[in-house]
Amino acid sequence: MINICVCIITFRRPPMLARLLEKLPVQQSYGKFTISAVVVDNDPERSAFPVVEEAMRKLPIKVRYFSQPEKNLSLSRNMALKSVDGEYAAFIDDDEIPVEHWLLDLYHTCQEKMVCAALGPVLAQFEKEPPTWIVRGKIFDRQRFSTGHELSWPETRTGNVLFNMEQLNNSRILFNPRFAIHGEDKDFFKRLIAKGYKCVWCDHAIVFEIQPAQRLTRTYYLRRALLRGSIAYTHAVSKKTAVAKSLTATLCYTLVLPILLFFGQHLFMKYLIKDCDHLGLLLASLGLSMEHRIGPV
Repeated sequence: MINICVCIITFRRPPMLARLLEKLPVQQSYGKFTISAVVVDNDPERSAFPVVEEAMRKLPIKVRYFSQPEKNLSLSRNMALKSVDGEYAAFIDDDEIPVEHWLLDLYHTCQEKMVCAALGPVLAQFEKEPPTWIVRGKIFDRQRFSTGHELSWPETRTGNVLFNMEQLNNSRILFNPRFAIHGEDKDFFKRLIAKGYKCVWCDHAIVFEIQPAQRLTRTYYLRRALLRGSIAYTHAVSKKTAVAKSLTATLCYTLVLPILLFFGQHLFMKYLIKDCDHLGLLLASLGLSMEHRIGPV
């Protein structure tokens, strides 16, 4: 029978990891596949090991643990891929929770469309009531598509994806260790799609990303935007065009921000975040990359 191996990269979030692992055995399969899990611990102190050890004893699925002590997301994801023991590999983040039909929907989409990968939505789930500016500004809203929509690489990410391992192995694409902290997924899918492999959307395969209180701040989103802009510069096909667009956008957004204050904090913050996206790109073009200055967010 076909097996789907769920790959989880984790870093110092044992309670969230435990919650995620407990959700895997209840995934609906209707006898079409079995499920196993691979946990790659990116913490040199191996903080995830006790959680995985307990899961090995208690859960009715096969769970394996690997340690990747160097702080590098690409190396961790590659270790997971090389450890896959099935025909399909799913990636989900350790702070996410899937719906019960998550794997089933991704599997059906991969099978029906005969593609290398199917990706699904990541929706926010708050630990506490978020500020009004976050809700009204739709800060957490991410773009969604109809099932079967063929994705371009800027629309991809690894937080909710199922890979057909036969196609992926044939592609010989791995994550680039140069992208140690951020941007490894965009780079990966950019090279995969350039080789002709197709990735599509599966809109029913939802996972919820837990949003702790410390993320519900202005500082968090501004830092994240600066980092996003820095990564966008790295991936830009034409650096000159990207800089020109960001320079124009930064000037426009900066001029309009004082006016937006009169229309509410939600609009002000929405466009200040956009402004920081472009500012991050411009700083990167000057050699001031935010990837190592800011670190993980």
